Amino acid sequence: MDVLFLIILIMALGFTATRLPVLGARRNQAIAVCGAALSVGLALMIPTVYNAIDGTFQRTNFTDLFAKLALFLAVNILGNQLARGLRSNRAIRRIGGFQGRMVFVLAFVLEMVLFAYTTTPESSAGLELYQTDPLVIAYTGVAVGYVAYVCFCLLPPLVGQYRDNQSKLGRTAAGLLIAGFGLVIFRGVLVFVGIPYPGIYDFAQVISMLSAFCVITGLAVAWRALKVYGDPLVRPSALRDEV
Repeated sequence: MDVLFLIILIMALGFTATRLPVLGARRNQAIAVCGAALSVGLALMIPTVYNAIDGTFQRTNFTDLFAKLALFLAVNILGNQLARGLRSNRAIRRIGGFQGRMVFVLAFVLEMVLFAYTTTPESSAGLELYQTDPLVIAYTGVAVGYVAYVCFCLLPPLVGQYRDNQSKLGRTAAGLLIAGFGLVIFRGVLVFVGIPYPGIYDFAQVISMLSAFCVITGLAVAWRALKVYGDPLVRPSALRDEV
């Protein structure tokens, strides 16, 4: 499992690094911040890193909350960028408009409140030791639920792009993003229906890593499509410029 996290983390760092050279020109800022937040969240899921950092906090497993809030930020930025790039007014409203901001704030606050009431005396990456605790289930469910909500908002315009895009790279990028977002939604279902089954936590973690792999690879392919065709999956500003 550690190896999977490390591979995805390296991919996230690599994608972020490609956006850094022109930050001084006020380009790539949103994607760079998104990649940095995603990298932090992924790094904190690696048990050795998690345990080393968690020992510096008085509140046990505060590192998990920090990791989830970093992922909240990354997903919110990415969702806004893709919604604008896909020119989907509905997705823009649901993710970056008033409705989207309310959902984000509610999920963010609820996540912190639920964490405050959890009892987790021993450090555990991903709170693996407490996956049958109702409060931990709710806490995890809010985090996964928000990510799934953003993915659900983006799926319809992505499916439309997959059907309409004539370039092979564009269709590949859309297909990878659809697969990644679909896996996120499946992961959200597992939080609640998979609790009684042994080994479900490790399976859910693999699903999370596969979804992250598909999304990061899909974004990289979309950027490549921009270079090759000049008419990528999303408009240039969504991957290259500050929006």
